[in-house]
Amino acid sequence: IPEDGLLIYAGGDDVLAVVKATEAIDVANKLQNKFKTEVGNNASAGIAIGHSFVPLQDLVHAAHAAESRAKKTYGRNALAISIYKRSGEILEWGCKWGSPALEIYKTLSELGRKEKQIGGFPYKLAGLLQPYAIKGKLAEGMHEIVMAEFKHAISQTEDMRGEFDEQQVDDYLTQCESKRGEDFLTLFLAEAFINRPPKEN
Repeated sequence: IPEDGLLIYAGGDDVLAVVKATEAIDVANKLQNKFKTEVGNNASAGIAIGHSFVPLQDLVHAAHAAESRAKKTYGRNALAISIYKRSGEILEWGCKWGSPALEIYKTLSELGRKEKQIGGFPYKLAGLLQPYAIKGKLAEGMHEIVMAEFKHAISQTEDMRGEFDEQQVDDYLTQCESKRGEDFLTLFLAEAFINRPPKEN
């Protein structure tokens, strides 16, 4: 747990901690890697992120629920996140620990740290995909359409051109399309929220 984090509970294979939203996925990943190395078992994680006005107890319950969702939706050795936005909207996203989604998330985060102008990209992509009402298993032919819209959104965002491994993105969409197609877009929306400047949250 980072020095500026707060460890609330650790016992057996259960850990409850409060850390910065921007560090949550990395901390959870390090904890599951350590658990796998020392115990030999895989671990799932649930993360809840919300504004300061959201009661801590509600976020704790949400984190437990997210952990259960990780196991039920993605199988064991997975991560699930619930993000409570100020508007009242709740974003839910998740993936297996070995998913290309985590490398895509890392790329987005690194671009933000380099002060690249990428803030509007997730919303451009959301606007392009909104007419298709993607939810659940993708219909036949939708994979190609989603990838085409992704590439179009990239082409419209100068600082993101050439920054992504398109095969990696395609592989992640393949993972999403058989169960939760909406996870593809939600990854980008979740990253944008988590890494927004505090004054904008």
